[in-house]
Amino acid sequence: MVQGMNFIFWQNILSPHQIDFLHSLSKRYSVTLVVETIQDEYRKKDGWEIPNIGSIDLIVNPSNDEIVKLFKNKEDIHVFSGISAYPIVYRGFKKAIKNKSRIGILSEPINFTGYKGFFKLLRGKYQCLRFNKNIDFIAATGDLGVKTYNKFGYSVNKIFQWGYFVKQKTFKILEKENSVAFVGQLINRKQIFPLARIFLTNNGYGFKKLNIIGKGPQEQSIKAISSDNIELLGRLSNNETLDIISSSKLLILPSLFDGWGVVVNEALLSGTPVIASSNVGASVLLKENRGDIFEVGNLKQLDHLLYKWYNKIMSKEDYDSIQNWAKKSISPEIATDYFLKIIDYSYGAKKEKPEAPWIR
Repeated sequence: MVQGMNFIFWQNILSPHQIDFLHSLSKRYSVTLVVETIQDEYRKKDGWEIPNIGSIDLIVNPSNDEIVKLFKNKEDIHVFSGISAYPIVYRGFKKAIKNKSRIGILSEPINFTGYKGFFKLLRGKYQCLRFNKNIDFIAATGDLGVKTYNKFGYSVNKIFQWGYFVKQKTFKILEKENSVAFVGQLINRKQIFPLARIFLTNNGYGFKKLNIIGKGPQEQSIKAISSDNIELLGRLSNNETLDIISSSKLLILPSLFDGWGVVVNEALLSGTPVIASSNVGASVLLKENRGDIFEVGNLKQLDHLLYKWYNKIMSKEDYDSIQNWAKKSISPEIATDYFLKIIDYSYGAKKEKPEAPWIR
Protein backbone atom coordinates (compact mmCIF):
# COMPACT_ATOMS: atom_id res chain seq x y z
CA MET A 1 0.00 0.00 0.00
CA VAL A 2 1.14 3.54 -0.75
CA GLN A 3 2.30 5.73 2.12
CA GLY A 4 0.16 8.83 2.66
CA MET A 5 -2.75 7.35 0.72
CA ASN A 6 -6.32 8.17 1.78
CA PHE A 7 -9.66 6.72 0.71
CA ILE A 8 -12.39 9.13 -0.36
CA PHE A 9 -15.85 7.60 -0.81
CA TRP A 10 -18.58 9.43 -2.75
CA GLN A 11 -22.20 8.48 -1.93
CA ASN A 12 -25.64 10.06 -2.15
CA ILE A 13 -26.39 9.55 1.57
CA LEU A 14 -24.78 8.30 4.76
CA SER A 15 -25.59 4.66 4.01
CA PRO A 16 -26.29 2.40 7.01
CA HIS A 17 -25.39 -0.54 4.78
CA GLN A 18 -21.85 0.68 4.14
CA ILE A 19 -20.91 2.46 7.35
CA ASP A 20 -19.63 -0.61 9.25
CA PHE A 21 -17.19 -1.41 6.45
CA LEU A 22 -16.03 2.23 6.35
CA HIS A 23 -15.55 2.21 10.14
CA SER A 24 -13.39 -0.90 9.83
CA LEU A 25 -11.34 0.60 6.99
CA SER A 26 -10.90 3.86 8.92
CA LYS A 27 -9.04 1.96 11.66
CA ARG A 28 -6.25 1.33 9.15
CA TYR A 29 -6.37 4.28 6.74
CA SER A 30 -7.75 7.78 6.61
CA VAL A 31 -11.31 7.65 5.24
CA THR A 32 -13.32 10.61 3.97
CA LEU A 33 -16.99 10.21 3.09
CA VAL A 34 -18.60 12.75 0.77
CA VAL A 35 -22.42 12.73 0.63
CA GLU A 36 -25.12 14.89 -0.89
CA THR A 37 -27.32 14.66 2.19
CA ILE A 38 -27.24 12.78 5.48
CA GLN A 39 -30.47 10.88 4.91
CA ASP A 40 -33.04 10.70 2.12
CA GLU A 41 -36.80 11.18 2.56
CA TYR A 42 -37.60 7.48 2.21
CA ARG A 43 -35.37 6.53 5.14
CA LYS A 44 -36.60 9.48 7.23
CA LYS A 45 -40.18 8.38 6.67
CA ASP A 46 -39.33 4.78 7.49
CA GLY A 47 -37.70 5.78 10.78
CA TRP A 48 -34.13 4.72 9.95
CA GLU A 49 -31.49 5.79 12.45
CA ILE A 50 -28.63 8.01 11.27
CA PRO A 51 -25.40 5.99 11.57
CA ASN A 52 -22.57 7.11 13.82
CA ILE A 53 -19.64 8.23 11.64
CA GLY A 54 -16.94 7.52 14.25
CA SER A 55 -13.50 8.56 12.99
CA ILE A 56 -14.66 9.02 9.39
CA ASP A 57 -14.26 12.53 8.00
CA LEU A 58 -17.75 13.40 6.76
CA ILE A 59 -18.36 16.14 4.16
CA VAL A 60 -21.96 17.01 3.28
CA ASN A 61 -22.88 18.76 0.02
CA PRO A 62 -19.40 20.24 -0.55
CA SER A 63 -18.77 23.52 -2.35
CA ASN A 64 -16.63 23.63 -5.49
CA ASP A 65 -13.68 24.84 -3.42
CA GLU A 66 -14.09 21.92 -1.00
CA ILE A 67 -14.22 19.48 -3.91
CA VAL A 68 -11.01 20.92 -5.38
CA LYS A 69 -9.22 20.35 -2.05
CA LEU A 70 -10.25 16.68 -2.09
CA PHE A 71 -8.12 16.13 -5.18
CA LYS A 72 -4.85 17.62 -3.97
CA ASN A 73 -3.18 14.29 -3.15
CA LYS A 74 -2.63 12.23 -6.32
CA GLU A 75 -2.09 9.08 -4.23
CA ASP A 76 -5.63 9.17 -2.80
CA ILE A 77 -8.15 6.64 -4.09
CA HIS A 78 -11.63 7.95 -4.90
CA VAL A 79 -14.41 5.34 -4.70
CA PHE A 80 -17.73 6.29 -6.29
CA SER A 81 -21.17 4.73 -5.70
CA GLY A 82 -21.84 4.25 -9.39
CA ILE A 83 -21.03 6.90 -11.98
CA SER A 84 -23.98 9.14 -12.80
CA ALA A 85 -26.92 8.01 -10.64
CA TYR A 86 -26.41 10.79 -8.07
CA PRO A 87 -25.44 14.44 -8.70
CA ILE A 88 -22.69 14.73 -6.06
CA VAL A 89 -21.19 11.40 -7.11
CA TYR A 90 -21.14 12.43 -10.79
CA ARG A 91 -19.57 15.80 -9.93
CA GLY A 92 -16.79 14.08 -8.06
CA PHE A 93 -16.37 11.44 -10.74
CA LYS A 94 -15.96 14.02 -13.53
CA LYS A 95 -13.42 15.89 -11.40
CA ALA A 96 -11.52 12.63 -10.82
CA ILE A 97 -11.44 11.90 -14.56
CA LYS A 98 -10.14 15.40 -15.31
CA ASN A 99 -7.60 15.15 -12.51
CA LYS A 100 -6.43 11.66 -13.62
CA SER A 101 -7.06 10.40 -10.09
CA ARG A 102 -7.11 6.83 -8.88
CA ILE A 103 -10.71 5.70 -9.37
CA GLY A 104 -12.80 2.82 -8.06
CA ILE A 105 -16.52 2.09 -8.43
CA LEU A 106 -18.69 0.50 -5.75
CA SER A 107 -22.04 -0.39 -7.26
CA GLU A 108 -25.18 -2.48 -7.02
CA PRO A 109 -26.45 -4.36 -10.12
CA ILE A 110 -28.78 -2.74 -12.62
CA ASN A 111 -32.30 -4.02 -13.20
CA PHE A 112 -32.48 -4.39 -16.98
CA THR A 113 -36.20 -5.27 -17.22
CA GLY A 114 -38.48 -3.12 -19.40
CA TYR A 115 -37.64 -0.18 -21.62
CA LYS A 116 -35.99 1.68 -18.74
CA GLY A 117 -33.66 -1.25 -18.26
CA PHE A 118 -32.79 -1.22 -21.96
CA PHE A 119 -31.76 2.44 -21.80
CA LYS A 120 -29.76 1.80 -18.62
CA LEU A 121 -27.88 -0.91 -20.52
CA LEU A 122 -27.14 1.48 -23.38
CA ARG A 123 -25.97 4.18 -20.96
CA GLY A 124 -23.74 1.67 -19.17
CA LYS A 125 -22.15 0.53 -22.43
CA TYR A 126 -21.56 4.14 -23.46
CA GLN A 127 -19.95 4.99 -20.12
CA CYS A 128 -17.75 1.92 -20.43
CA LEU A 129 -16.49 3.11 -23.81
CA ARG A 130 -15.69 6.49 -22.28
CA PHE A 131 -14.31 5.55 -18.88
CA ASN A 132 -13.05 1.94 -18.86
CA LYS A 133 -9.43 3.11 -19.23
CA ASN A 134 -9.84 5.56 -16.32
CA ILE A 135 -11.41 3.19 -13.80
CA ASP A 136 -9.00 1.01 -11.84
CA PHE A 137 -11.45 -1.36 -10.14
CA ILE A 138 -15.17 -2.08 -9.83
CA ALA A 139 -16.59 -3.66 -6.66
CA ALA A 140 -20.05 -4.87 -7.69
CA THR A 141 -22.53 -6.46 -5.28
CA GLY A 142 -23.17 -10.18 -5.78
CA ASP A 143 -23.22 -12.24 -8.97
CA LEU A 144 -25.83 -9.84 -10.37
CA GLY A 145 -23.46 -6.89 -9.96
CA VAL A 146 -20.59 -8.74 -11.66
CA LYS A 147 -22.90 -9.69 -14.55
CA THR A 148 -24.04 -6.07 -14.86
CA TYR A 149 -20.53 -4.74 -15.41
CA ASN A 150 -19.65 -7.68 -17.66
CA LYS A 151 -22.64 -6.69 -19.83
CA PHE A 152 -21.42 -3.11 -19.94
CA GLY A 153 -18.12 -4.40 -21.29
CA TYR A 154 -15.61 -3.51 -18.57
CA SER A 155 -12.35 -5.43 -18.36
CA VAL A 156 -12.85 -8.67 -16.45
CA ASN A 157 -9.72 -8.10 -14.35
CA LYS A 158 -11.23 -4.87 -13.02
CA ILE A 159 -14.47 -6.43 -11.73
CA PHE A 160 -14.64 -7.87 -8.21
CA GLN A 161 -17.59 -9.33 -6.38
CA TRP A 162 -18.64 -7.14 -3.47
CA GLY A 163 -21.46 -6.90 -0.93
CA TYR A 164 -22.72 -4.96 2.06
CA PHE A 165 -21.50 -5.81 5.53
CA VAL A 166 -22.89 -5.23 9.01
CA LYS A 167 -21.50 -5.75 12.48
CA GLN A 168 -22.73 -8.73 14.41
CA LYS A 169 -25.14 -7.62 17.10
CA THR A 170 -25.64 -9.29 20.48
CA PHE A 171 -28.73 -11.43 20.03
CA LYS A 172 -30.95 -11.92 23.04
CA ILE A 173 -32.84 -14.90 21.66
CA LEU A 174 -30.87 -18.02 20.77
CA GLU A 175 -33.76 -20.52 20.80
CA LYS A 176 -35.26 -20.93 17.31
CA GLU A 177 -39.05 -20.85 17.06
CA ASN A 178 -41.07 -22.64 14.40
CA SER A 179 -41.72 -19.38 12.53
CA VAL A 180 -40.77 -17.56 9.34
CA ALA A 181 -39.75 -13.90 9.08
CA PHE A 182 -40.01 -11.30 6.32
CA VAL A 183 -38.40 -7.86 6.67
CA GLY A 184 -38.85 -5.07 4.12
CA GLN A 185 -41.19 -2.61 2.48
CA LEU A 186 -44.66 -3.94 1.76
CA ILE A 187 -44.45 -3.22 -1.97
CA ASN A 188 -44.82 -5.30 -5.12
CA ARG A 189 -41.06 -5.49 -5.77
CA LYS A 190 -40.59 -7.29 -2.45
CA GLN A 191 -43.31 -9.85 -3.38
CA ILE A 192 -44.70 -9.99 0.14
CA PHE A 193 -48.35 -10.30 -0.98
CA PRO A 194 -47.72 -13.45 -3.08
CA LEU A 195 -45.71 -14.89 -0.18
CA ALA A 196 -48.52 -14.21 2.30
CA ARG A 197 -51.08 -15.68 -0.10
CA ILE A 198 -49.26 -18.99 -0.67
CA PHE A 199 -48.47 -19.18 3.04
CA LEU A 200 -52.18 -18.87 3.79
CA THR A 201 -53.24 -21.25 0.99
CA ASN A 202 -50.92 -23.95 2.31
CA ASN A 203 -51.92 -23.37 5.95
CA GLY A 204 -48.47 -22.10 6.86
CA TYR A 205 -46.66 -25.24 5.62
CA GLY A 206 -46.59 -26.37 9.25
CA PHE A 207 -44.85 -23.23 10.45
CA LYS A 208 -46.52 -21.59 13.43
CA LYS A 209 -46.42 -18.07 11.98
CA LEU A 210 -45.19 -15.73 9.25
CA ASN A 211 -43.99 -12.54 10.96
CA ILE A 212 -44.06 -9.58 8.57
CA ILE A 213 -41.94 -6.58 9.60
CA GLY A 214 -42.39 -3.40 7.57
CA LYS A 215 -44.88 -0.91 6.19
CA GLY A 216 -46.06 -0.06 2.72
CA PRO A 217 -48.97 0.24 0.28
CA GLN A 218 -49.74 -3.50 0.27
CA GLU A 219 -50.43 -3.58 4.01
CA GLN A 220 -54.22 -3.43 3.66
CA SER A 221 -54.25 -6.14 1.00
CA ILE A 222 -52.28 -8.44 3.28
CA LYS A 223 -54.54 -7.63 6.24
CA ALA A 224 -57.54 -8.58 4.11
CA ILE A 225 -56.27 -12.14 3.63
CA SER A 226 -54.48 -12.59 6.96
CA SER A 227 -55.28 -15.28 9.46
CA ASP A 228 -53.87 -16.33 12.83
CA ASN A 229 -50.65 -17.59 11.26
CA ILE A 230 -49.79 -14.30 9.52
CA GLU A 231 -48.89 -11.35 11.74
CA LEU A 232 -48.15 -7.82 10.53
CA LEU A 233 -45.83 -6.18 13.02
CA GLY A 234 -45.33 -2.84 11.25
CA ARG A 235 -42.08 -0.93 11.68
CA LEU A 236 -39.92 -2.13 14.55
CA SER A 237 -36.67 -0.87 16.01
CA ASN A 238 -33.48 -2.47 14.71
CA ASN A 239 -33.00 -4.44 17.94
CA GLU A 240 -36.60 -5.71 17.91
CA THR A 241 -36.23 -6.75 14.27
CA LEU A 242 -32.97 -8.59 14.96
CA ASP A 243 -34.55 -10.42 17.89
CA ILE A 244 -37.33 -11.73 15.62
CA ILE A 245 -34.88 -12.69 12.85
CA SER A 246 -32.60 -14.50 15.29
CA SER A 247 -35.49 -16.43 16.86
CA SER A 248 -36.98 -17.53 13.51
CA LYS A 249 -36.33 -20.87 11.85
CA LEU A 250 -36.20 -19.18 8.46
CA LEU A 251 -36.05 -15.76 6.78
CA ILE A 252 -37.60 -15.25 3.35
CA LEU A 253 -36.72 -12.55 0.81
CA PRO A 254 -38.74 -13.26 -2.36
CA SER A 255 -38.01 -9.94 -4.14
CA LEU A 256 -38.36 -9.40 -7.87
CA PHE A 257 -35.10 -7.44 -7.54
CA ASP A 258 -32.80 -6.46 -4.69
CA GLY A 259 -29.33 -5.06 -5.33
CA TRP A 260 -28.09 -6.84 -2.21
CA GLY A 261 -30.43 -7.32 0.80
CA VAL A 262 -28.63 -6.65 4.08
CA VAL A 263 -31.32 -8.51 5.99
CA VAL A 264 -29.72 -11.69 4.60
CA ASN A 265 -26.45 -10.77 6.36
CA GLU A 266 -28.34 -10.09 9.58
CA ALA A 267 -30.08 -13.45 9.41
CA LEU A 268 -26.90 -15.45 8.74
CA LEU A 269 -25.05 -13.61 11.52
CA SER A 270 -27.78 -14.81 13.89
CA GLY A 271 -27.61 -18.38 12.57
CA THR A 272 -30.93 -18.15 10.71
CA PRO A 273 -31.02 -19.71 7.21
CA VAL A 274 -32.60 -17.80 4.31
CA ILE A 275 -34.69 -18.48 1.22
CA ALA A 276 -34.23 -15.76 -1.41
CA SER A 277 -35.07 -15.25 -5.04
CA SER A 278 -32.38 -15.45 -7.70
CA ASN A 279 -32.71 -11.68 -8.18
CA VAL A 280 -31.50 -10.90 -4.66
CA GLY A 281 -27.83 -9.93 -4.73
CA ALA A 282 -27.10 -11.51 -1.34
CA SER A 283 -28.42 -14.88 -2.58
CA VAL A 284 -24.77 -15.58 -3.46
CA LEU A 285 -24.29 -16.25 0.29
CA LEU A 286 -26.89 -19.05 0.39
CA LYS A 287 -24.96 -22.26 -0.12
CA GLU A 288 -24.78 -25.52 1.82
CA ASN A 289 -26.98 -25.36 4.95
CA ARG A 290 -27.32 -21.57 4.88
CA GLY A 291 -30.49 -21.56 2.79
CA ASP A 292 -31.86 -21.92 -0.74
CA ILE A 293 -32.47 -19.88 -3.88
CA PHE A 294 -35.59 -20.08 -6.05
CA GLU A 295 -35.97 -18.71 -9.56
CA VAL A 296 -37.46 -15.22 -9.31
CA GLY A 297 -41.26 -15.29 -9.67
CA ASN A 298 -41.43 -19.10 -9.49
CA LEU A 299 -43.93 -19.57 -6.66
CA LYS A 300 -44.09 -23.34 -7.20
CA GLN A 301 -40.39 -23.57 -6.48
CA LEU A 302 -40.79 -21.32 -3.43
CA ASP A 303 -43.69 -23.51 -2.31
CA HIS A 304 -41.45 -26.61 -2.54
CA LEU A 305 -38.66 -24.94 -0.56
CA LEU A 306 -40.99 -23.85 2.23
CA TYR A 307 -42.10 -27.46 2.69
CA LYS A 308 -38.48 -28.59 2.54
CA TRP A 309 -37.34 -26.19 5.27
CA TYR A 310 -40.28 -26.91 7.54
CA ASN A 311 -39.35 -30.61 7.44
CA LYS A 312 -35.61 -30.00 7.66
CA ILE A 313 -34.29 -30.90 11.09
CA MET A 314 -31.81 -28.27 12.29
CA SER A 315 -29.78 -28.71 15.46
CA LYS A 316 -28.18 -25.99 17.56
CA GLU A 317 -24.87 -27.03 15.99
CA ASP A 318 -26.33 -26.37 12.52
CA TYR A 319 -27.40 -22.85 13.50
CA ASP A 320 -24.03 -22.26 15.16
CA SER A 321 -22.22 -23.32 11.98
CA ILE A 322 -24.17 -20.75 9.94
CA GLN A 323 -23.32 -18.03 12.44
CA ASN A 324 -19.65 -19.03 12.58
CA TRP A 325 -19.40 -19.05 8.79
CA ALA A 326 -20.90 -15.54 8.67
CA LYS A 327 -18.42 -14.24 11.26
CA LYS A 328 -15.50 -15.56 9.20
CA SER A 329 -16.82 -14.60 5.75
CA ILE A 330 -19.00 -11.46 5.78
CA SER A 331 -17.93 -9.37 8.76
CA PRO A 332 -16.82 -5.75 8.08
CA GLU A 333 -13.28 -6.70 9.13
CA ILE A 334 -13.14 -9.59 6.63
CA ALA A 335 -14.53 -7.25 3.96
CA THR A 336 -11.79 -4.72 4.75
CA ASP A 337 -9.08 -7.36 4.35
CA TYR A 338 -10.58 -8.32 0.99
CA PHE A 339 -10.95 -4.69 -0.13
CA LEU A 340 -7.28 -3.98 0.59
CA LYS A 341 -6.34 -7.06 -1.45
CA ILE A 342 -8.37 -5.59 -4.32
CA ILE A 343 -6.38 -2.35 -3.95
CA ASP A 344 -3.05 -4.20 -3.92
CA TYR A 345 -4.01 -6.16 -7.02
CA SER A 346 -5.40 -3.14 -8.87
CA TYR A 347 -2.26 -1.06 -8.33
CA GLY A 348 0.28 -3.79 -9.01
CA ALA A 349 1.37 -4.79 -5.50
CA LYS A 350 -0.08 -8.30 -5.93
CA LYS A 351 -0.27 -10.42 -9.09
CA GLU A 352 -3.01 -12.86 -8.09
CA LYS A 353 -6.57 -11.56 -8.37
CA PRO A 354 -8.30 -11.94 -4.98
CA GLU A 355 -11.51 -13.91 -4.55
CA ALA A 356 -14.38 -12.81 -2.33
CA PRO A 357 -14.17 -14.68 1.01
CA TRP A 358 -17.84 -15.66 0.92
CA ILE A 359 -17.53 -17.66 -2.34
CA ARG A 360 -14.48 -19.79 -1.46
